[in-house]
Amino acid sequence: PAATPRLQIIVTYSDQRSTHAALRLVHPTRGDLFWDPAGNYGVVALEDGTGWQSPLVHRNNDLIATDVPSLSAYWRYAVATEDTAMEILEWTLSENRAGEIYDILLAGARDGGTADRFRTRTTAPYCSVSLSEFFQLYGKGLATVKDSYIWPSDLADDLRTQHPHRRLVYAIDAPEGVYVQRHAPVIPDRASASETGGHEPIPVRGRTISN
Repeated sequence: PAATPRLQIIVTYSDQRSTHAALRLVHPTRGDLFWDPAGNYGVVALEDGTGWQSPLVHRNNDLIATDVPSLSAYWRYAVATEDTAMEILEWTLSENRAGEIYDILLAGARDGGTADRFRTRTTAPYCSVSLSEFFQLYGKGLATVKDSYIWPSDLADDLRTQHPHRRLVYAIDAPEGVYVQRHAPVIPDRASASETGGHEPIPVRGRTISN
């Protein structure tokens, strides 16, 4: 439901590898936040080939607090950057926990960062390293991330084993454009979204993407 606080980790993929990782926080009363470490969302306007154009938005040290993209809007942006799949790992939060993370992200966007020296501003290509460190500092009760992952797909592989409450995968030419599955089952092929018990990389256009 739209009013439910949620933490979403977004990982995008091209035909060959994972390309980026970002964090989206949904808060029902304070508004949403989008942390796009070392990303370019909102920097330039891009088209996805259908006439849709991504907006220009204000970024404060890689944190976006106004004009936060919906998942569908960010998917269209990903397609415009020639990505072919997008995976979302989602945790439902209490409103208090969502508020804590909200405050951490706002503090991390300030020049001094948080008391733990966490900063949202990230140097390319370390988007998934920053997200790994975020979980190491503040992920208690959500996910235990022990390594700092260079590849976004490696972070996704780890988080998939941490029992996210929901997993979504957008893929080009997929039926309805999106699979929705709970408890991170494998997607066995592009024609079927039946659930199995494994945790596999995302198959895109018949090929398996691992990095």
